[in-house]
This record gives sequence, C-alpha cells and structure tokens, in this order.
Amino acid sequence: RQGIMQVYNNVVKLDTAMTELKKVTDETDATYSKFLDNAAERAQKLGATMSDVVSSTADFSRIGYGLSEASELADAAIVYKNVGDGISDISEASESIISTMKAFGIEAKDAMTIVDRYNEVGNRFSISSKGVGDVLLRSASALKTAGNTLDESIALGTSANSIVQDPEKVGTALKTISMFLRSSKSDLEDAGESVEGMIDSTPKLQALLKQLAGVDILQADGNTFKSTYQILKELSQVWDHLTDVNKASILEAIGGKRNANITSALLANFSEAEKVLATSQNSAGSALTENEKYLDSINGKISQLKAQFEDISRKIL
Repeated sequence: RQGIMQVYNNVVKLDTAMTELKKVTDETDATYSKFLDNAAERAQKLGATMSDVVSSTADFSRIGYGLSEASELADAAIVYKNVGDGISDISEASESIISTMKAFGIEAKDAMTIVDRYNEVGNRFSISSKGVGDVLLRSASALKTAGNTLDESIALGTSANSIVQDPEKVGTALKTISMFLRSSKSDLEDAGESVEGMIDSTPKLQALLKQLAGVDILQADGNTFKSTYQILKELSQVWDHLTDVNKASILEAIGGKRNANITSALLANFSEAEKVLATSQNSAGSALTENEKYLDSINGKISQLKAQFEDISRKIL
C-alpha cells in the first residue's frame, strides 16, 4: 500500500511540474512526451529528480527561453544544486543563475561557466557557492553597469565577505559603492538606498580622490569611467600610505557611512580579490568534475534511484 501511494505521489508531483511548464510554453503533446522521456535520462545522468528537472526548465522558460535552451539551463541549475554549498532547492539555484545571466548578458550555452565560477571560488575561499550567488543577486546589475566583468564582481564580493561574512550585506554594499563611484544619486534613491555622504558630481569626486590618493576615477580619455574593480585596486595600492583622516574621507565619498567597514575591508584586503579573480578565470569544468564525485556518493546514488523510480511510476500509472 505504501509503495502504491509513493508511485501515486511521484506521478502527481511530476504532473504538477509539467502543468507549470505547459503554462509557459506552447508545444505539441508529442514534444512534451519526448521532453519527459529526455528529462528522465537527464535526471539519472545528473543525479536529480525528474520533477526538479521539469520545474527548473519551467523557471527558465518563464523568462523567455525556448524548451531546448531552457533544458540546457536547467542542467546547469541541477549541477549547481548538487555541488553548491548551501543551495536548498532547485528554484534557488535557478534564480541565482537567472539573475547573473541577465545582468552580464551570458548566453544559455555558457550558463555552466557561471556554476564553474561559483563552485570553484566557493571551494577555495571563505564563502559558500550560495554566498557568491547571494552577493551577485543583489549587485550584479549595478556592477555590470559600472564596467566590471563577472570575474571581477565575484572577486570583489568574495574578498569583502572574507572579513564581513555576510553575503547579502556585501552585495548591497557593492551595489552602493559602484553607484557612489559614478555619482548615480537618482539610481540609488530609486533603489531605496542611503545617499548620505555621497558626492553627487563626478568632477567633485574625481578632484577629491586625486587630491587625497592620487587616483583618477576616469580613464585617459577623460570621459569614460574606470571599472569599480580598477578604481578600488588603484586605491588599495596607496591605502597604507594615507592618513587616517584621508582614509575616512575617501570611505565616506565612495561608499557612504553605512558601508565604511566593508569598503575598508576591500581596500585593505585587495590581494585576496586578485587571487579570487585568477581562480574564477580558471574555473572551467570544475562543476561537472565535482558533480561526478557527487554521483559516486551515497546521496548521488539515492538521487539517481529516485529519478528511476519516478520514471517507473510515470510509466506504471
């Protein structure tokens, strides 16, 4: 009796996930049937339940991806859930990947590179894979607008978190710092962030940092901002030689009073950011390699068994 109920529950859960997928896609019954057969194979290969595969595919289809691309993205989310420390469910993994892809314009075929970066950095530094995702969930768009690459953004977030140990707070601080450095007062106000201490004129901020630290926030052409990463790197190189008064003035000018401790941590610990940057840039393939280790574990074998049982349940009922 318990076995029959489990078969029934498996089918209901899978049917619920398929219903959500059908709401956001427009395919034929034959296409859905083929997709479901393929989902069974993917679930067993990656170590996930079929319902997770379908649910994640629906999450990506909901934001405009076709069934083929959404399936590819779902595979990346599944691997992220398996190898990412702190990821509790497939929806959380999907949301993290979606926010990073949209902010940095990453194509579906390259989604696994996001998971590679999060996984490798999470393994080597004092932040979890989920923590890296949480930082970028709150700061990715602002950091991209401020000229930072994905690797540079991960480096800034991880370096700051190594001291603060609060990814959500670090993400908000990085968003604020990147906007302070561009004097984006209206954008900060629209985001509901404090603008206390902000210099709302680029020439004034440029003159202040030149005077106090000899650092220019603009490139040689005089019209293009340097990236947040580059500005902070240049400030970090002279940071130890500045007076306490000058340091305090700079911290307030580039991050506001609320973020002084995080900004200070970044500048004093920038060598960590450079190490993270190198690790992130050389992380290709790390996620799938670690997923293979997961599949060899007891939890991995159980996940594959669940996927097989779901497929059997679907065919029986």
